Amino acid sequence: MDKKVLIFIVLIIIISFALIMVYPSSDLLLSPQEAEVIFGGNWEVVRNDTNSNSIGTITMYYANSTNITSQQLIKVESIEQEVLVGDVNNTNVEMIIVVVKFSSNISWNEIFTNNSNYYKYDGYYIIYSETSFTYSKTIIVAYNDSTLIEITLNGYKASLSQIRELISKLAT
Repeated sequence: MDKKVLIFIVLIIIISFALIMVYPSSDLLLSPQEAEVIFGGNWEVVRNDTNSNSIGTITMYYANSTNITSQQLIKVESIEQEVLVGDVNNTNVEMIIVVVKFSSNISWNEIFTNNSNYYKYDGYYIIYSETSFTYSKTIIVAYNDSTLIEITLNGYKASLSQIRELISKLAT
């Protein structure tokens, strides 16, 4: 009887680990499997942090020992950061994703003016920059109402279609 119970417990543990590997956690901003579909190669998450404390005040400390605390006009609800590393075509790639959610809709007119070169996709205004001068790098900034997304790809030059697919995955 004890052997059957032990085998049953081991079987449950194996099935649990298999399910964890097959179905990625919903806590991840972007799963390694989703990154593989978008960019190819092999990916893994090396860091996933969430800070969900509302930041309502700012304190400034001066050299003459004076402190001024003031209410912040824009309240931050959460800051999520995820770092993935991948091997794409024998190139090491690091992807840093930061998602900031605010308590109310924000106007980003200073960044996204009429003269800016931006794309609108899936409700997000997207600005991106790519370079391969010394090494490949892509920087993406996107916003939609109360969400700001910043993505940095070190070692990879992403196409516009990959950026759109990445924003679609992060928006859900």
